[in-house]
Amino acid sequence: MCCDTTASNTGRYNGACSILEQKMERELLLFACRHHVYELVLKSIFEAKIPQVTRSPDIPLFKKFKDNWKNVNPSVFETCPDFVKKHVNDAVRSELLGFYWKELKKNTVRDDYRELIELSVIYLGGDSENKLKIKPPGAMHQARWMARAIYAIKMFLLKDQIKISAKDKRALQDVSLFIATSYVKPWLQCNMAVKAPNQGLCFLKTLKRYEAIDKVISKAALDKFCKHLWYLTDEVAILAIFDDELDDEVKIRMISKLEYDNEKPCHLEKRYVPSKQEIANTLFTKCLDDFVSTKSKHLFTRLKIDTSFLSVPVLMWSQNDAYLNAKSKISTLRAVNDTAERAVKLMQDFHGLITADEEQKQFLLRCVQEHRKLYPDCKKATLRKMYPKYHF
Repeated sequence: MCCDTTASNTGRYNGACSILEQKMERELLLFACRHHVYELVLKSIFEAKIPQVTRSPDIPLFKKFKDNWKNVNPSVFETCPDFVKKHVNDAVRSELLGFYWKELKKNTVRDDYRELIELSVIYLGGDSENKLKIKPPGAMHQARWMARAIYAIKMFLLKDQIKISAKDKRALQDVSLFIATSYVKPWLQCNMAVKAPNQGLCFLKTLKRYEAIDKVISKAALDKFCKHLWYLTDEVAILAIFDDELDDEVKIRMISKLEYDNEKPCHLEKRYVPSKQEIANTLFTKCLDDFVSTKSKHLFTRLKIDTSFLSVPVLMWSQNDAYLNAKSKISTLRAVNDTAERAVKLMQDFHGLITADEEQKQFLLRCVQEHRKLYPDCKKATLRKMYPKYHF
């Protein structure tokens, strides 16, 4: 079960997840939508750096920029300013640019994600041939923090052409640096559940290291992210043994912890909540094996996975059928619910357009279901197959 972490979903008694578990009479494995969690982190940073007290769907600072776009020349901007070179060494910048250009070659990247990547490349000075262009400002809404990230970098690149205060310029500078160097890459790597534990822990440590650059951003981001460590629980952390990017030595230590009889409570937690003492002392020095225990074996039972590969050396897993079958099954698990959210939005738009009668709506949905079985896509080849006598 993958969902946003709002109280309406994850509430202990009246949350949608709890109600679903009650109806199904079984406990479900919860995957918090990582895009939702990362947007909460971004929200906390904006609130710390660019506080906007308004209930309007428009953010005053961004609305002013959008309204004055006609007076802006998008081809005149500053790339890779001195403070970027000061805080980001050439090796890290080259690595980020290589990753971003690789992502831009993918045809599956959404338009808003693509624009954010392009702006990050421009910001880091990676577009020496001027292939990328700054697009006009798009839609803006309080609930879409990705749009705020796009607006922030865009406004900073064009700061010399717009009238904003020195305080706002400095805030945009700080926010843009964090987005381009520490936020966009983790956001784009969110999809797969097997990578979530390791990436979540790495992002946590990145936020801690960011103290050396900006203590305000680091504190705001850490305070928020430490409340959403859903993938560092005993049961979910073990997913990382199927992550090809994780070091084999860490996997070996994780496997050894499965047989270690520790003193933790026997019930399974859905979220890892570190204590104040952990945050102050040990949390940022931990490795993934520190989050694994005998309770982690519940994942294999829940997903009906053959665990015989656990007795085989890690170096031999790539040739072990039990491991390959388990990896094939677990690799299909996703840690984001973007597609489901778009489906709900489509259903909300569709609902009520044709009929307001509940019985007729149910008939209508059945018709749609049957229609989708007959016509699974919009290709002419499908129609020719269904109706060979006609020409399409």
